[in-house]
Amino acid sequence: MIKLANPLKGKISPEAKYILSLFFATRVILTIIGCFSHIILDPRLPPRKYDIVFSKYLWLDIWGVWDTGWYVDIATNGYTLSSQFAGLEHQSNYAFFPLYPMLMRFLGTIIGDYYIAGLILSNVFLLIACTFLYKLVRLDAENETALRSVKYLFLFPNAFIFSGVFTEPLFLALVLICFYYAKKGNWPAVG
Repeated sequence: MIKLANPLKGKISPEAKYILSLFFATRVILTIIGCFSHIILDPRLPPRKYDIVFSKYLWLDIWGVWDTGWYVDIATNGYTLSSQFAGLEHQSNYAFFPLYPMLMRFLGTIIGDYYIAGLILSNVFLLIACTFLYKLVRLDAENETALRSVKYLFLFPNAFIFSGVFTEPLFLALVLICFYYAKKGNWPAVG
């Protein structure tokens, strides 16, 4: 029998495994809580004026609330004086920064769904933010403290926001990258 070598064997650091395990564990738990909450609480709530459905799958749709419609609208239609997105008609979308919707548009054009593109981007930026948080704390503290900082980021009560279609994970990743490179004195990278 031929035994194939694992190309990733020994390539993933223990810190990356820790970050990935926290990521998957917390996202699964949050998805279960979100689905059960939606199933149990939605029938008891009064009808909402702007109830946008982003996916036919509940476990994906729960990550799209609040400003998600605006980001999907900008990725789909660009900036307009009067939105064309269902539920947002006759409102302008100029208040939102462009980088996240531009990235959604780029990835969404490739995969064919701007909402799914936003979910992918948010979760990738969350992982990048956790990696740079670990690296930043590790510059001044021991490994255990750096790992705890990542754990507390995932356990923060509002951390569910980092997997939704919002700009917060992109912002957090960019800020942590800037602080990390500033601490190392690499000013061109900060810029």
